[in-house]
Amino acid sequence: MRWQRDRQRLIGAGALLTVVYLAFLIAWAYATPAFRSPDAPMHYNSVMRVMEGGGWPEPGEADIDPAVLTVAIEGGLVAAGAPDLGWGHFYRLNGGLIVGTGQYLADTDPLPEAQRSIPQFTGEGSVGVDQMTQHPPLYYGIAAGFLTMLGADSWQWDGQLLALSILSALMVMWVVPCTIYTARRLGLNRRLSLLAGASILAVPQLAHIGSAVTNDSLYILMGSLLIAACAKVLTTTPTRRDVIMVGALLGLGLWTKGTFVGFGLVAGLSFLASRGALPWTRKLKYGVSAGLLGVLVGGYWWVRNLVLYGVLQPSGFPNEAADWAGVEPRFSDFLALAWTDLMESFWGKFGWLELPLPSALIIALTLIALIMSACGLAAAREYRIPLLVLVLFVPLTIAVLTIQGWLNYQHTGEVSGMQGRYPFPGIVALAVLVSWGHVWLRRVGGPRLAQASESLFAIGSPLVGLIGLWTMLRAAYSSDSLLGFSWMTWDAWSIATGATLKLSVIVCVLGSAIIMVGGLRLAAMGAKAPAESHRR
Repeated sequence: MRWQRDRQRLIGAGALLTVVYLAFLIAWAYATPAFRSPDAPMHYNSVMRVMEGGGWPEPGEADIDPAVLTVAIEGGLVAAGAPDLGWGHFYRLNGGLIVGTGQYLADTDPLPEAQRSIPQFTGEGSVGVDQMTQHPPLYYGIAAGFLTMLGADSWQWDGQLLALSILSALMVMWVVPCTIYTARRLGLNRRLSLLAGASILAVPQLAHIGSAVTNDSLYILMGSLLIAACAKVLTTTPTRRDVIMVGALLGLGLWTKGTFVGFGLVAGLSFLASRGALPWTRKLKYGVSAGLLGVLVGGYWWVRNLVLYGVLQPSGFPNEAADWAGVEPRFSDFLALAWTDLMESFWGKFGWLELPLPSALIIALTLIALIMSACGLAAAREYRIPLLVLVLFVPLTIAVLTIQGWLNYQHTGEVSGMQGRYPFPGIVALAVLVSWGHVWLRRVGGPRLAQASESLFAIGSPLVGLIGLWTMLRAAYSSDSLLGFSWMTWDAWSIATGATLKLSVIVCVLGSAIIMVGGLRLAAMGAKAPAESHRR
């Protein structure tokens, strides 16, 4: 039957997109020098502490083991002889803002792979505070169990980091199929659903963070799965099985980061706004039940924090108060800096938030996303409420970050915490909303305008992804070659050397070319097809 063939093609194309995105994630794992992602040494330290049976100390009381400093020196994060992991000891990325030692990473001599050490975590001594114990321990337990299963306790540090990066990639790759599934649930045809999945490539920061050693990987996975589950609830008649699924995902997500709390509202509203033929009292009962199940599964950590510390999430280390010298901090000054940080670190601000994409590209991507989102809301009509419910996590999280950032700015005088990776669990809903914008363009401008917009996204999304990857390669392993970076230097510094390193880039380039050609072909073939085929 034709619908079966079309469904198989959708699944096949979606699987191809997922494989291509996994290749991007692994290429980023290879391209990023050791510990050159936000808080990576502390994340690694916490994983290794759990694996070695060191437990989960109280916030602010966990130490960074001296073995982590050894890895940071051998991996090129900090200079030899550095006493700790302070930014003042960092090697610079070409074009980065961290001055550090004043020396570029590409100008330093990498330690030969054979001489890289096997970390010995003794629990004796300290080179800093590991603030990660302010978070729930679920990711760290999973990562420690993964390394234990592989027998990685006797590996060199580069093998351990590679294994943890691949674990993150295997978690984050599910963003693509979740996006395609959600798009279909929310009324987009197969072509636009695939385009929504491909548009994930246009956010290089997601691939950078999604391949790093960080609890953000589990945070993003749980959010993506929960949005897909809520999309089903919104577009069908909910069942008790849906209540269990949504509640369980919500609870597991609460074991990742405090900002996941915003999904509680998304989950509850999904049942209330469901299109299913149920009395509103039954919908309310299901929504409350899902929320209570989420609290039952994942609420312990946050209740514990309130009882022990009086706050939902205590600080991992103390912050010094700023001396404003009688001058009142201005919200306008804070907002200008905060929202610049937020936009840059959403699209691409690599390393330790030191290496942004070109400002013109970030502004263009932001404007395109905002315009297409507005067009998507205008076009969605019967799917407008489901879209608003699913995308709610993003503005809610940004609002919370802004409030917290402003309070912190008043206290410390520094803009911190405005990081674009925190809304990433909601990126599935954002991609679907943006893709609905193509429907509006077809209605207003006809098939030609729609074909042009779809072609632009099909070509532009993987192209932006490759630009992001190239930006990191050029900054970390810069040379005067035609590509702007040295393969030999990259191979010498990488946590995975040899043929696998180059193979990942080849797969990225070939996969991107397939998406571009396939997108053009789909757009051309579908230029005269109805824009909304819903469940066809």
